[in-house]
Amino acid sequence: TGAFAVAPMVGDGPGRQKASVTLAADEVDLERIVALVSGTGLTRDMWPRDSQPRNVWPYETAFDLRAARALWLGQIARDVEIKARLSPARLTLERLALTNPGGLSLDGSGEVDLAASAGQVQVRARADSMASIAGLVAPLSPLVSRRLMAAAGEDRDVEARLTFDVARDARAQKVADAKIGMDVTAASLRGHAKLSAHLPDGDVMRLLPGAWSDLALTLQADVEMPRDQVALSLVGLDGIVASSGAPAKVTLSLQRAAQKPFGVKAALNAPSLDATLSGTLAAFVPSEAKSQPDLRLDVSRATIAPLIAGAGNAEARLSSRIAMMSDGVRLEGIDAMIAGSRLRGAVSIKTRTAHGDLDLDGDLGVDRFE
Repeated sequence: TGAFAVAPMVGDGPGRQKASVTLAADEVDLERIVALVSGTGLTRDMWPRDSQPRNVWPYETAFDLRAARALWLGQIARDVEIKARLSPARLTLERLALTNPGGLSLDGSGEVDLAASAGQVQVRARADSMASIAGLVAPLSPLVSRRLMAAAGEDRDVEARLTFDVARDARAQKVADAKIGMDVTAASLRGHAKLSAHLPDGDVMRLLPGAWSDLALTLQADVEMPRDQVALSLVGLDGIVASSGAPAKVTLSLQRAAQKPFGVKAALNAPSLDATLSGTLAAFVPSEAKSQPDLRLDVSRATIAPLIAGAGNAEARLSSRIAMMSDGVRLEGIDAMIAGSRLRGAVSIKTRTAHGDLDLDGDLGVDRFE
């Protein structure tokens, strides 16, 4: 129950109609609202230009949404308030605020001058535990959510900050660079990620879904953990590789030119495990949508005592190609040394339960056994 109103306002001239959209309710479904807005033509050509009306959008729209409860990503948020203004010249987030029963709260604000390609929007999240963050991620990626839950431990007072920045290139005024940064701070880990997009014509609307294939993109991320047990749980190896209790670090780099696959480099460094992942990955490139990733895994050191009972500090080395499956991954062309024995073959790794338990299936041959 509630009230919904759309009010036309006096514009600044021909083709510059304005509107105010207000929604006040006890309960709303934000997912349906987003789907409705997207279905009306949320693209770079959504506004009238040169006094020639296009689509159904007015030149400037003010949004004011207030709800006691709201459904979003399968969860109930409370005390929701969203105030924003949108036009071809400016995007203003006056206020974003919500909480959920799991102890998560969000608040944000900011402004981007779309004409000048300059500005910043920042959203801050606070949670009682990493489990609250994992619950928020679950509808988007159940696998990532499970891994966060496994690594959560006894974390309290988790903080995250999401920042969107855009600025003109000082050397070429028609060119702009956009950056989306995320910082997470908790007792068990500290991480930073930054996605950079090069906008050759300075058009910030190129960042809308469906237009990313034309952009040069770079993603850099690093996560530091005071205990390697957290890193092993995060990648699902806590029952395979032994924990030393020492610090660990995970790094990731994705980089690509427009309409090209990503170059991938990732590493996990800890006393008990030293592994790298490298190759190419096609994402946001329609012409490469059905192509398989070309990835290689190299493990130069892994202490696998939990996997081999009574083997003490048994170590393993491994190299393999990686093939993606709908429910897991397949390691092909395996060449491994495990506790003095050499193994070759292929193994499929699948998620077996909702808790992230793994099933292994494959064929391995032993060249040398000790």
